[in-house]
Amino acid sequence: MKWTNKQVMDLKKLYPREDITISDLMKKFDRTKRAICHKASRMDLRRPKSKKSSRDKGLRKKYDREWFQKNKERLFKMRKERQKKIKIELINLLGGKCNKCGYNKCISELDFHHKKNKGKEDNVSFFLYRGYLKKAKKEAKKCILLCSNCHRELHWDRKY
Repeated sequence: MKWTNKQVMDLKKLYPREDITISDLMKKFDRTKRAICHKASRMDLRRPKSKKSSRDKGLRKKYDREWFQKNKERLFKMRKERQKKIKIELINLLGGKCNKCGYNKCISELDFHHKKNKGKEDNVSFFLYRGYLKKAKKEAKKCILLCSNCHRELHWDRKY
């Protein structure tokens, strides 16, 4: 849809004003934000800088802290879900059960045990926590799957 002369004149008056938001302009002209900003840039119009500049590190830090406090429960829940999904995928990659006794009832009871001389980069749990799927898969391929009891027995034999 083409801009009318009246719309262009109104845009010239309203776009540079601080008290009018882009949302207000979108409603007034019945156009998208992109269309309004594009037309304004073609007309060489500039919006005033906001007082809350994202470049002000103090304000940015404060905003980020507040945002995190508001959203931390949701973020932790999402992280847990992502970690569980990756662990299930890795467990299925290694057969889905303990290599020694065949236990497969609870995924939290299954551990990744590194085989000797396989070049351990880090624990699989580290990559799970960070959400690094490719690295976790690569590291899991160097492991065998053991239930907690079998894993403890294996390490107990090595200690004593």
